[in-house]
Amino acid sequence: MAPVPDILLQHGVAVVFAWAFAVQAGVPAPAVPMLLGAGALSGSGRMDLVLAIAAAMAATLGADVLWYALGRSYGTRALETVCRFSVDPDSLIRHAKERFGAHRVRYLVVAKFLPGVNPLAAGLAGAVPIRPGSFLLAAGAGAFLWAGAWITLGYLRWRHRSDGDPGRASR
Repeated sequence: MAPVPDILLQHGVAVVFAWAFAVQAGVPAPAVPMLLGAGALSGSGRMDLVLAIAAAMAATLGADVLWYALGRSYGTRALETVCRFSVDPDSLIRHAKERFGAHRVRYLVVAKFLPGVNPLAAGLAGAVPIRPGSFLLAAGAGAFLWAGAWITLGYLRWRHRSDGDPGRASR
């Protein structure tokens, strides 16, 4: 199996999409290094910045809609799947419900940045239920902020490092 950076380099945006979907759907994997790597590749001209952000956003929204639909169909029982990996699943769901109840759709935006919380927030939005239009607006804003922030940071970091060495950006 090829190391992750090699896979990202070889398959680009498809890897960004798949990785972002898996992470935002609840797979316990680190998202930030992949997104920073996509940004760095964009900064070096090996990946399109807008396409990388769009792929991560689309994947994130796909995962959100999946959990939202599960929450609509099965209520909080759908969230038990995510909580199986938790030491105290009942406490995790209870705390997520409390936070969601206090912040509603704003929680959908913040949840993107909290590992493992996004599926709970999207599922709760379906179970509560939050109207689909409000859900998609908040989930889209969160996806844009999450993907855009990390990928742009990788892009800017690469560009900043290569400013001092004109040959570096072409390597």
